[in-house]
Parts: sequence; structure tokens; C-alpha cells
Amino acid sequence: RRNTRCPTGPTGQGRTMIVNVTHFNVAKNGHGLQFPRRICLHTTESSDRQGESGLDDCINVMNYWQRQGKGFGTQLLVNKWGLRARYVFDKRVAWGAAGANEETLHLEIIGRASFTKLYWFTRLTQLRAVAQILATWSQEWDIPLVVSVERGVFTHAMASAAFGKSDHTDPGRGFPLGFVMRLARRRL
Repeated sequence: RRNTRCPTGPTGQGRTMIVNVTHFNVAKNGHGLQFPRRICLHTTESSDRQGESGLDDCINVMNYWQRQGKGFGTQLLVNKWGLRARYVFDKRVAWGAAGANEETLHLEIIGRASFTKLYWFTRLTQLRAVAQILATWSQEWDIPLVVSVERGVFTHAMASAAFGKSDHTDPGRGFPLGFVMRLARRRL
């Protein structure tokens, strides 16, 4: 089952759509409870698909993780239009980055590691939504808004370099992490 109603018109900007995960028992896949102390940013490596409901890309990501059978890889997702979808509760471990799953909140961003910085800046609604989520998680979980794989905000590429357990490069060298972090700090 899934919620396919768009909460605020065709894009649902600024709202979180709650994806019903009761059909998928994350506990049986080794996901446990956690107390988050860091945030990892990812890109889906997929294209934007809004569809009639505004949720096609959010649902496609959920379906991918279901087909994969390893569990959901992120707590939240943000699409190009700022719509947010929740897949895993914050207190549950998501399988998002090898070596950095426990004590980590994962945020999936619809996009590609190949995007240039210039292209990311055509997606300001999405970047602002990412910043808002970072600010909210920072306040809720006392996570500092600094770049750090130990206690702060980092990318999947940084986790790959730090822990050596994957070769992921998302969200890419063009992702404007500094800009997003400044926006997030202003929201505190």
C-alpha cells in the first residue's frame, strides 16, 4: 500500500508525503533502532518523473527498493519540485551507505552525480527543501551542521572514501554542498 494523494496540489511543494511502509518489515532485514548523529546525502541516479499525482519519482524509488529486497536505503527523499517522501522512520536504520548505516539519517535527492553545479542551481526548490530537512534534523537530533563523516553532514562519496566499502560518488562533485549547508544554518 502507498499514499498516492498529492498533499498540496500537483507538486506538493514543501510537504512530506508519508509512504506507508507497514507492508515491508524492516526489522527482518537487519535494520535496528538507532540514535542518529550524522546525515548522509545521496542522489538516486534517476530522472525526474512527476506524473499526474506528483509522486511518480517517489513511488519509483520505493518500488526499486522493494524489488531489490534489501530494505529501504533512506529515511527521506526530495524530488525536483521539493516534494518529500518518508521511507524509514528516523529512529530506524536504513541501508544507505556501506560503513555508514548505523547512527545515520539518509537523505535521497532525485538527481544524478553527473549534474554540474550550474545545473543544480536550476533546482533551487529542491536545494531549499534539502536545506530545510538538514536544519530540522540538526535541531531534532543535535547534529552539527558541519561537513564530517563522524558527526555532521556528509555525502555518499565521502562515506565511500572514509570507509572504503563502496565506490559510490553521489551526489557528485557538482553538488553545491556548501550552499545547501549555508541555507540550512540560516534556518536554525
